[in-house]
Amino acid sequence: MGKQESQHFTYQLPEDKPHKFVMCGIYCELDISLVEANLGAQGITQRVPRMHTENTVNSERRKSPLPLVLVHIPRTKRQKLLEMKTISHLRIKIEELR
Repeated sequence: MGKQESQHFTYQLPEDKPHKFVMCGIYCELDISLVEANLGAQGITQRVPRMHTENTVNSERRKSPLPLVLVHIPRTKRQKLLEMKTISHLRIKIEELR
């Protein structure tokens, strides 16, 4: 084969895949960096994106923030995340991403 470019597929074992969770109850006005800082203080250091919904009005796309935050964590930190009940003095609910 030499230096020929070939396509390949890599398989990721289920235990190596990150676990995805959704945090419900995070107000849209709350700065996402506060959520990241609270998670970091509890030993979970991950980038946390806010979830949005897309609305199409007069053929113009607009994104509206939702009171939800998506969290990707390693499976080893799963239990620590599920035990959390508050972030930035807000009561939250944590669910697995469906």
